Amino acid sequence: MIGLKSAMKTAAGGIDANQVLNNVPLLSNLNKAQRKILAENLVKQQFKTGQTIMKEGEPGDFFIIIVQGKVEVKSKQAGHLAFLSNGDYAGEQALLRSAPRNATLKAVEPTTCLVCNKRTFDKALISVTFAKREGKRKAFYTPIAEEKTNSEGTQKDKKIVNWILECVNDNLLFLKLDRQQRERVVQRMRLVKVPKGCSIIKQGDVNATTFYVCESGSFDIIVDKVKVGQYKRGGCFGELALLYDSPRAATILATSNSEVWEVSRNAFRYEVAETYKQKNVDVIHFLKKVELFKPLLNNELALIADALIEIAFDSGDVIIKEGDKGDRFYVIRKGTCEWSKSNGEKGPLEEGMFFGERALRTKERRAATVTATC
Repeated sequence: MIGLKSAMKTAAGGIDANQVLNNVPLLSNLNKAQRKILAENLVKQQFKTGQTIMKEGEPGDFFIIIVQGKVEVKSKQAGHLAFLSNGDYAGEQALLRSAPRNATLKAVEPTTCLVCNKRTFDKALISVTFAKREGKRKAFYTPIAEEKTNSEGTQKDKKIVNWILECVNDNLLFLKLDRQQRERVVQRMRLVKVPKGCSIIKQGDVNATTFYVCESGSFDIIVDKVKVGQYKRGGCFGELALLYDSPRAATILATSNSEVWEVSRNAFRYEVAETYKQKNVDVIHFLKKVELFKPLLNNELALIADALIEIAFDSGDVIIKEGDKGDRFYVIRKGTCEWSKSNGEKGPLEEGMFFGERALRTKERRAATVTATC
């Protein structure tokens, strides 16, 4: 743990505290007086590699702003949670709620921090908007490990890809995937021969991990030993098991020598996850420029990126209407809008601006109409 009392005897140690505060979105709402209190009372503290900065379970009597270096966050229950670096902060929740530390922080390389004790913290607390983090701290959720898959499928020509995409267009498994995700999944498919009389799927099978598209031949659909239908070229089957991890609902029996395109659950999930990750990187980079989200850590921005849905509007489309109930708020990713009120007031909205959040916070009806202009 840091020797805070002895550290208090030193100044910010050559670090421009005001400059640091200007670069920390956490403190963006401080007025000049509050900023002055912090700048005058922040203490520089250096930590060696492996040194513990905060320990889970101990009372919290200071918080830190990382100026330079890298810090690992761990908990007894979940193990490794996250890494913090320049501009990140930690320890404020224990001060706000007078609660024990909910994680251990340890320097993984030489790290320099500015430390704020509780007395200074309380003086400057008014108007500071901290990123909200409860319990296990959503900012520190343990990332889900990638499912490792063997390389499957082969490069397919455009004609085959387009045909498979047409086959799966209305399939439940692909409904929420965009074009890029669908193409990646299709590229992982491989062509498999199925001899006449082979049950490629058996009703009740719990080891169900594959989705199929019929390339040639025919298959009977059998439920409780009764034929209820047939699949021919272009027919798709097996998606429910991939979606819900449920037993097979029917037996699929080849009635002629056939061929199918198949993709495993692991390959499907991997390709979808990879495209989501890349999209999230792009969205997070954009969100960092949005004023509303500047107080948030990278992992918190990732949670928001996961929750956002991209919607396109044509010029002239009304996005929200004055007087309506509000159940969404919007951030302009690209293009421009115009807000207007019934009293004649109006103004422009540009990329990176947001609107609609007031109705969510106050449950009041929309205060203005917003229309896409390009």
